[in-house]
Amino acid sequence: MDVQAFARLTKKLAKVPK
Repeated sequence: MDVQAFARLTKKLAKVPK
């Protein structure tokens, strides 16, 4: 798994309120 990709996903998820 790509750590960078995971970090990007986390950042995107964190930006989107749930």
